[in-house]
Amino acid sequence: MMAIRWQTMLVAFLLAVATWYLVTGREKVETWVPMPVEMTNSPEGLVIQKGLVKRIEVRVRGPKGMISTLDFKKLAYPLDVSALKVGENLIDIDPRKIPLSRAYEVVQVKPDRVILTVDREAVKTVPVQVEWSGAAKLHRDMQVNSLVADPAFVQLHGPASELRKVEVAEVRMDTVFDDDLARTWTEDLPVLLPDSIKAQPGLVRVSLEIGPKTQRIVVKIRSIEAEPPKGLAVDVADNLVTLEIEGPVALFRNDLFRRDIAAYPKIEPDIRPGKHDLEYWVSLPQGCRLVSKSPEKLSAVVRRVP
Repeated sequence: MMAIRWQTMLVAFLLAVATWYLVTGREKVETWVPMPVEMTNSPEGLVIQKGLVKRIEVRVRGPKGMISTLDFKKLAYPLDVSALKVGENLIDIDPRKIPLSRAYEVVQVKPDRVILTVDREAVKTVPVQVEWSGAAKLHRDMQVNSLVADPAFVQLHGPASELRKVEVAEVRMDTVFDDDLARTWTEDLPVLLPDSIKAQPGLVRVSLEIGPKTQRIVVKIRSIEAEPPKGLAVDVADNLVTLEIEGPVALFRNDLFRRDIAAYPKIEPDIRPGKHDLEYWVSLPQGCRLVSKSPEKLSAVVRRVP
């Protein structure tokens, strides 16, 4: 009798479990699920400017037991864009294309349509323009000698209407140098463009060279030093030379630089007594260069001495 009672209880338990599963399995429930959107049949030569959604929200009704086990992460709505044309395109979200079995019912979709703005894809080549914010913070005695981008031009790809607005590809450099040291600096920077436009290449190498700020000044000197061969003397008729030199601004703030400027006539070892127009060279302070000199030659008389 005890064995029969346990068998009866086991059968009753199994029937209860089966009944519960049957009831809950048939119970209808609703839930909102996110579903990514995947474009299909994209036409060549066209680009979507705006309106494309990355996902839709789908309200699904179905058996409670089945919905709880449904893996929505593996589902995606196929958006057919084969009929796109330039301009605005209205495309309905078709619930029949939502990849669910017949056991489920699609109650609602948000959004139920999308408006895609489409343009032709175009290509354009533009120069690279480097904007350096640190230029305004340079030391007062320093200047930019060179600021170049490599490559100097980039190719842009994007909607034709957007490319018409772009004349340069801008890159920005934010590095700051506030000391008075000459230097060179190289950095790879991204091209800054609207999201709808892509640059090829997307990175540009910017090279910067900083050096002392220079200016040109006119200097008059009377220090003309002649070193003739032994037994000869040289009398320079021109006792004034005018020089235009270029050098660091910081150097010219103090007149001490003039002590390092001199003119030297070029006297050949076999020069003969008489009148001559002599070439001459100029000694300048470090960091300076000669722009022009007057006169071009020095008038001199060479004579013998005992």
